[in-house]
Amino acid sequence: MIKHVSSGLVLDARSFEVQMQVPTRSKTQLWKQQTAGLGKFYLVNRANGKVLDINDEGKPNNKLITFPKHGGPNQQWFNNFGQLASDYKNVIIAAQDKDVKAVSNYGTSNEMFTFVLVCSK
Repeated sequence: MIKHVSSGLVLDARSFEVQMQVPTRSKTQLWKQQTAGLGKFYLVNRANGKVLDINDEGKPNNKLITFPKHGGPNQQWFNNFGQLASDYKNVIIAAQDKDVKAVSNYGTSNEMFTFVLVCSK
């Protein structure tokens, strides 16, 4: 799971747009890292097999979606000291209530995420 540090909510891909939700350990909340090269990775959702993507070609302040992997830079992420960042348009992931958006880096607490290991039975 990818947990927002301040709120405790997690990224959830149960709909087209990724949302922040209370953790339930459902497959829509489970993500796996897949190497994209040079310290970058794709985030693949366990429920739909699609990757985390910046909607509308990576423009800042756009919502995040899951989309079939095409290898574009708007689907590649890296960890920047607790921020999930993309070189594409120099954005990071930020939580705004239940919305998850790609925004410019402002250094606020709504931009901090952590990975939580979930073991299956």
